[in-house]
Amino acid sequence: MVSRTVNSTTKLFKLLAACWLGVLLWTACKEDDAKPANLEGVWLQEESSTDTLSFWQDDAFFELSRENELRNGQYLPATGSGIYEYQLHPDSIAIRSMLSSFSGYQKFYYSLRGNELTIENFYDKNNSQEHILTFIRLE
Repeated sequence: MVSRTVNSTTKLFKLLAACWLGVLLWTACKEDDAKPANLEGVWLQEESSTDTLSFWQDDAFFELSRENELRNGQYLPATGSGIYEYQLHPDSIAIRSMLSSFSGYQKFYYSLRGNELTIENFYDKNNSQEHILTFIRLE
């Protein structure tokens, strides 16, 4: 009777271990939605030469830095400056500003070719001339 209980306990333990191993392998092999390492670094906007995107390693955030502008008699960061959270998709990037009261993501076109990042204008709503912006990697 004791050997039968030990035998069934051993089988149960082996089954649980196999299931646990399967779960670990599945999560380890699952495609990662985080940003690819090739976005890491600082990117300079080609036309303005003042707007920069800074993507941090192993993070789903980036910072948009823009030159200061005079508003209401004070120099303040230009509209759109700040930290953004993002999610990459095959042909789009979903972005949400961490400074906005709107907590949803908005999708924008993007393309990455080597050290050139093209992205739909997501921050300068006053500039209707440039719908697609090009950034060049600095670092």
